[in-house]
Amino acid sequence: MSAGTWNITAEQGVTWQPDPIELTDDAGAAIDLTGYTAELAVKAAYADEADLLTLTTENGGLTLGGAAGTIAPLATATQMAALDVPNAPGTPARRKCVYALTITLGAVVIRLLEGTFTITRKV
Repeated sequence: MSAGTWNITAEQGVTWQPDPIELTDDAGAAIDLTGYTAELAVKAAYADEADLLTLTTENGGLTLGGAAGTIAPLATATQMAALDVPNAPGTPARRKCVYALTITLGAVVIRLLEGTFTITRKV
């Protein structure tokens, strides 16, 4: 299964809480996520080792809906404020990063989504 693409735009310094992601099978039935963990890692570039932002089921940044097949992301205003967007004259008011969302059950890791994570500078 290849990862889907979802390009995200989020604002610096405010809570980021998009609508929950709904996982369904080919027949449209919810995929049961009971027993899974999940991680959404934002990096400045694919080759970077350090995460700029890490949301997980363990740190409360991702909530799995079990049999409902949902994943609800949440980044606090404090977490979003810590994401640096350069503020020098002539620089864009956005910082384009990359992210991947994975789910894990035992030794099986599945990348569900990936794409850009664009942070817009706060005023």
